[in-house]
Amino acid sequence: LLSEILTTSIGGVPLKKRLMKLSSVYVLIDECEKAHQKDPTGNKKGVVSNNFRTNRSKSRISRRRLSLAKNQASARMHAEFMNMHPLPVRMPKYAEFSLPKDPQHGLSLKFTNDRWDGTVKDAFCKITVVPLYDKILKTCPSKTHPGVLNVLSEGHMTPESIDSRIDIEKGRVILKSINQECGRQGVMRGDVVTHLDDEEFKGNAVDLVKAIEEKAKKGGGEQNKFTLVFNAEQSIAEALKRRSNVSW
Repeated sequence: LLSEILTTSIGGVPLKKRLMKLSSVYVLIDECEKAHQKDPTGNKKGVVSNNFRTNRSKSRISRRRLSLAKNQASARMHAEFMNMHPLPVRMPKYAEFSLPKDPQHGLSLKFTNDRWDGTVKDAFCKITVVPLYDKILKTCPSKTHPGVLNVLSEGHMTPESIDSRIDIEKGRVILKSINQECGRQGVMRGDVVTHLDDEEFKGNAVDLVKAIEEKAKKGGGEQNKFTLVFNAEQSIAEALKRRSNVSW
């Protein structure tokens, strides 16, 4: 008889299966009631206490402070590294300029002549041009600067390496005044012109202006443009090579 009752279906669902479903529902209700019962401390089980929220908030603050401390330590280490391994004050640059529509009116760019003393130290000397007086001012680091001495001596810290020459004194052309195209491309007064249209330039400021004007008369290259490379100098290349040797 019991077997017949259990196999009897209502609406197509056997009684045994219906009882199993009901029992699972009762278990779920019982678990919910237990979760909302209060523990001896007065907090409801299954409910996040204020102490837990406070501890979680403190944990977030601790993680932020730890992250900030790590960032500050990383910034200090980077600053110390750069102080002992400084980059040259002038880095190589590539810029594109429009040829003048009327060469008779001249270029908006102005150039002037300068001399390189043949030392690698020149890579760390800031060149300032005063257009009004057509003066060139050079600010070089102290001979006791630890970072420059470290790079130039390749870690040996020998003072005589500061003024050592790698070539004879030579002339060069630097940028005296700039235009909007220069500003957009990061070119500044005092940058040294080393290449014109991807070819090494050898000459003075007058020769450079004439070469650009000749290109303008011929119509120039693609879209009437010409290119200049700045600061790809022997001293810069040597300084970067020595820096890489001492950085590892």
